Amino acid sequence: MKIVFVGPTDPALETARRLEGSSKDGMFSAVELAQQLGIPREEAQRSLDRLEEWGACGLVDDLSVPPSGTERWTTVDFALTVGREYEVLGIAGDHYIILTDSDTQPYGDDPFLFHQTLFRVTDSTEPSFWMCDTDEDGERHCLPREWHELPHFFEQYHDRVREVRTRFWRDLERYYPETAKERGCDPLANPATQRTWRDAIERWRRSNLTIGEFCEEAHLGELSFRFWRRQLETGEAAGRSSDRERRDSREESGGEDTRNASSAEFVGEFRLW
Repeated sequence: MKIVFVGPTDPALETARRLEGSSKDGMFSAVELAQQLGIPREEAQRSLDRLEEWGACGLVDDLSVPPSGTERWTTVDFALTVGREYEVLGIAGDHYIILTDSDTQPYGDDPFLFHQTLFRVTDSTEPSFWMCDTDEDGERHCLPREWHELPHFFEQYHDRVREVRTRFWRDLERYYPETAKERGCDPLANPATQRTWRDAIERWRRSNLTIGEFCEEAHLGELSFRFWRRQLETGEAAGRSSDRERRDSREESGGEDTRNASSAEFVGEFRLW
């Protein structure tokens, strides 16, 4: 499933940012926002509540009593790039779980929740390996089985529980190989991941099932399966081609391999793919 970040469309946000930039404390209130927009305070408060739900702003004061409109607010910069496409790692109610941009500090390449209204869907295909359920409030939650079955998986991730973080990145390589590679975690260089997918592809070849049928039965993502099949078969073809070139080179040179050592080393690494 793929989505493009379009950002919040509420005009109140840009006005809030201007207020924030011109104020002495770097914050603003619903009353100030209402005055700038020329709208009732209640309408400005509803805009702030909506922006807070989207993650675009946050309340600084403790709102333990009904709002008066003077509470201080601050805007929040999204750790995403407008126009960039992201792969959805899971769904939690009306939020997507995606990785933040790599260059965002201190939360680069971390999984976070983002409201669905901030995105445009470019591929609505949900992975077949997602395990989904609906909670008592009627909200739908979908994740890979390993993340779904471990209680408070993402809370533990953000608490920096080592085993959970290791599990996350290992599963990212398995289920979302293109995103893993894009973020510098190259699954093609991981022998264990290669073996897992080689075994899966071999089981599919023996199964007499279509790729879609096999992936549904094995709880694998069809897009991930096709990605790995393409990558592994390309690597094997390149390896066979290199073997032929090496034999031809030996024959032409009287048995010596005339290619340089660095080239041979590269081909050896490439054949592991």
